[in-house]
Order: sequence, then structure tokens, then C-alpha cells
Amino acid sequence: MTRSLAELWRVSRLSLSILKQMTVERGPRETAAFAWLGLCRALQGKPLPQTPDINRLLWTHYDWSRGGHEWSDSPAWTASVVDHLLIPHVPMGSRVLEIGPGAGRWSEPLARRASRLVLVDVTPRCIDLCRRRFQALPQVECVLTDGTDLSAVAPGSIDRVWSWDVFIHLQRSDQESYLRQCGALLAPAGRGLIHHTVAPSGRGWRSVVPAEQMVQMCRTSGLEVVRQFTTWGDGRWATPTPADLITVFAKA
Repeated sequence: MTRSLAELWRVSRLSLSILKQMTVERGPRETAAFAWLGLCRALQGKPLPQTPDINRLLWTHYDWSRGGHEWSDSPAWTASVVDHLLIPHVPMGSRVLEIGPGAGRWSEPLARRASRLVLVDVTPRCIDLCRRRFQALPQVECVLTDGTDLSAVAPGSIDRVWSWDVFIHLQRSDQESYLRQCGALLAPAGRGLIHHTVAPSGRGWRSVVPAEQMVQMCRTSGLEVVRQFTTWGDGRWATPTPADLITVFAKA
């Protein structure tokens, strides 16, 4: 029971701004139905289902005023991700795909290195935020997806894939769909870096796919896992939770 109440508290805190906006935009009846689903799942010790429709609803009505930095509110940690992971992973002039940019937290440093940056998101609001944020940068394209489809990106046209704080919210079948398409759209010698969850962490809205299953999904998608790790910078920095993992893959 203690675990369920703790999960309920976490879900309630994250849902507050969503429910307020939903009430205004979609009415009290639909908001109440959504809140009831979240309450029942939390009392069972379960997160909300990780379907594209649920994710679209959640992140459309999420308060993006802090740009996503609220999940790891440390400028030093954010800088470490850019310096130790993003910059080494994305050579200057790369053609880059970012899956799930949100409000563009990582898109900004990616845009400084990319000759082409394609941002795909399931949430119309995030696409709108990114279009406005990067409207002066002709190399940035914003594409609305249904949560599984990357067909707007031509096969062999991408050098690097980046996705952070996204696969943790996708059900396994949708992760598999994205990986399969990454295998097709990556150019020879192309690589991807994704942040995902491999074990229960007690935090809401996280989808667990063990590390060995991620390796297998990559393999069947024409991708080879190069490295999986949780720390960087000689162990000084780490993933948001010990249950998270970073997987780097290359086109096989």
C-alpha cells in the first residue's frame, strides 16, 4: 500500500498542470475520465498505459514553460550530457533525427551541429513549440508523427539518431517500430543514441524493456549495439535513475 500511495503522489504531482489544461480545452467529463484511469492504475501500482494516444494526451496538456529542464534541474548535468554524449555522438555537419524533442531542450545543441535536423513528435503542441523556437534555422524540420511512424524521413538520409526522455515513455511495440525504421533510414556508418528504462524505478509513466531485449530488438532491426552504459565523465555523471540506460547502436 505504501508503494501505491507513493506512486499516486508522484502521478498526482505530474498530472496537476495536465488536468488543469485539459479541463479548459477538453471539458470536465473527459478530464475526469482520464483522472480516474490514472487513479485506478496508481492504486494498483501501475503507470498509465504507454500508448501513443495516452502520450499525445499527456504531453499536449503538459506545462512546457520550463522547457523540460524540470526533470533534471541541474545546468551542470545538462552540460555534461551535451559535452560528453551529444557532441561526441554528433559530428559537425551530420544529418540528425531527434525522436521526441519536446520543447527543444536537446534540439538546440543538436541544431548547432547538424546540417539537417528532423524533429519528430507525437504531440502537436511540441511541434508548434519547436517550429516557433527554430523558425530562423532553415536546417530544422518539424514533423508530426502518430507515435510509431517515421515514413516522412527518407531511407538512408540520416547520419545520427538522438532520443532522450522519450523511449522511457513508449510501450515496447512502439520502441521496436521506431528501431526497425531507424535501421532503414540510417545511412551507412550511421549511429543512434537513445535513453530508455530497463528496470522498475518507482517513477510514473515509464516503460521497462530490459537491456538484453533492447539488444535483440536492435539486432532484428538491422542495428548493432555498440555500447550500453549508465555513467559518463569518468563516472561523475549518471542517468536520471539507476534503472535507466543509454544504448548506442550502429547500422549493421
